[in-house]
Amino acid sequence: MYILCAHLDGVGGFSGNCDDDASGTALVVEAARAFAGAAVSTRCSIRFFLTNGHEAGYKGAIEYRDNRHDLQGKENPPGSRQFPEPVWLGLINQDLILYDHGNPAGPVQIPQASIRVNYCPWSYAESSLYMAQQFIAIDKVIFVGYPAVIPAGGGGLGAFDAGQFANYCPVISPEEGGGDAGYIANPLHHDDADTYETYSEADFALAFSAVQREVGEMAFLTQTTITGNTPAKSEPPVANAAPLSSSWSLLTRQHELTISASSRGTHTVKLSSLDGTPIMRRIGQGRMSYSLRTESVGAGLYVVTINADGNVMQKSVVIAR
Repeated sequence: MYILCAHLDGVGGFSGNCDDDASGTALVVEAARAFAGAAVSTRCSIRFFLTNGHEAGYKGAIEYRDNRHDLQGKENPPGSRQFPEPVWLGLINQDLILYDHGNPAGPVQIPQASIRVNYCPWSYAESSLYMAQQFIAIDKVIFVGYPAVIPAGGGGLGAFDAGQFANYCPVISPEEGGGDAGYIANPLHHDDADTYETYSEADFALAFSAVQREVGEMAFLTQTTITGNTPAKSEPPVANAAPLSSSWSLLTRQHELTISASSRGTHTVKLSSLDGTPIMRRIGQGRMSYSLRTESVGAGLYVVTINADGNVMQKSVVIAR
């Protein structure tokens, strides 16, 4: 099985704990919600859990590791074909995903804000790096909005629950602050100003990009399928169009999706559900932008298809509440 975890506790008494680690806790809960759908099935198990005692020395992570490690792959009760603790194939630990304001830290998110993906370079190094690379590659199939980077040398796991599992299975720990080589920790870390009201929509958008990547990577690693999921049907090519002259982009904001397309000839823009059901279809020419208010669209994964100048381009996009 694969494990997705975060720590539930905070320092207590003087901190709002929004970034550390309500952000990671919310990510695990939302990922669990996504995989709990009746139409979703995986080839192997995913375990979602929240630890306690992190701020007191990773006690929850250590407790789980020490109590469950020797139970991996053991049938219990014998003959039942039940395996309460499947073999650990990999672990993703989520902690601190709201903040990338540069160094020195500024009042707003920096333009190059991103998520950095720490991995273990000393144990299960090749498999850990592979998981980090898959986290990066998710934006090839899902529109994420923020990039992710792998720090030189793997980054650091010492301050994360992931470090407690590094000698037992491949681990990664995505974290805020990949956009600046001189990144420093959130100055609100363990501060009483680490509250929901302190952060901007851009900060929450960075965190949401981590949710998208986590769900995408888990879906890839566990070979997830959705019942009734068929590829969206492509529009027929535009007749007599000059090839390779088109471009397009996506922009997601709260309650709004904007699709921009540019073509020499006529282009068709379509937003559809995973089963191909059309939600929006527009026809234009030249450089155009199309906006959709997403309050009328259910939260979930959708497909954008653009047929422009004989090129059919398709990418998934997550719409959230």
